[in-house]
Amino acid sequence: MLNFTFFNPPTRIKSGVALGLCNPLQPIILSSVSHICCISNFIGKIMSIQIVTTEELRLFKEDLITEIRAILEETSTNSTDGRKWMRSAQVKELLSISSGTLQNLRVNGTLPFTRINGVIYYNKDDIDALLNQNMVR
Repeated sequence: MLNFTFFNPPTRIKSGVALGLCNPLQPIILSSVSHICCISNFIGKIMSIQIVTTEELRLFKEDLITEIRAILEETSTNSTDGRKWMRSAQVKELLSISSGTLQNLRVNGTLPFTRINGVIYYNKDDIDALLNQNMVR
């Protein structure tokens, strides 16, 4: 990151791409291939400006993506800790089965469930156990 301090009376400033006139009413934007800088209303004032290079933005983006992935992985590993309960629609989607098939699994006792106020919940561990029991080797 580059740091600059300016003390500017009204003057013309030229960069690689833009040419602007310092005006107390209008901000001026300087831009070039590797820098982006916004300056506003600095006539007669001393300002400190930090210019962020595109390389620094790219590194920041990579760090941010890495941190988000770590959080998502931690969340997904914690979701199967035995306290996860799923509704019928989620189980049907997970197993790619119809409502009738899910009802048959309930009726013949193949898949344990809990009913609270008419809503049926299935434990994720029970679903995993069912899949492991029926694995073809």
